[in-house]
Amino acid sequence: MPKKIFLRLKKNEKILPKDFLQECQQVEVFELTGESLEEIPAELFTLPQLQILKIKNGKLKSLPQLSQGQPLSPLKTLQLSHQQLANLPEWLFEFKSLELLDLSSNCLKTLPESLAKLSILKRLNLDGNQFQTFPGALYGLKGLNHLSVDENPLTESEKGLLHQRFSMWF
Repeated sequence: MPKKIFLRLKKNEKILPKDFLQECQQVEVFELTGESLEEIPAELFTLPQLQILKIKNGKLKSLPQLSQGQPLSPLKTLQLSHQQLANLPEWLFEFKSLELLDLSSNCLKTLPESLAKLSILKRLNLDGNQFQTFPGALYGLKGLNHLSVDENPLTESEKGLLHQRFSMWF
């Protein structure tokens, strides 16, 4: 089996079958694109070699529940863009090696303070959501060198804070 497998699925069913993931234990890059995708199994986030996970252009309204203490993939990149996510589970902020998080074009209004756990996060894309303000944890991410928040109904005071911390202009 090759060390690195690039897997890309298109025109997927509404649900990604769990048994399919049993064949993906060595996958490092998993890109899933499909307008009909409504549900993904929790096992996708626990693949032992997975470093890049991109799920885009679907209809996900929520992410699966994971068991407490369940080992997570060593993700460095997580893209959950162009979905219908309104809330994020706490376990999403337990990926200690995450450097890039793309949550663009969803229905998010808030981020939890547990965002601070992503201590080595370098890039965060929150474009096209419903944010008016952000938690203080966002401003404490020391390694963050790229933040994108376009197309959000931000308050004027939040824009001021973003400008002060990240030198952003609106």
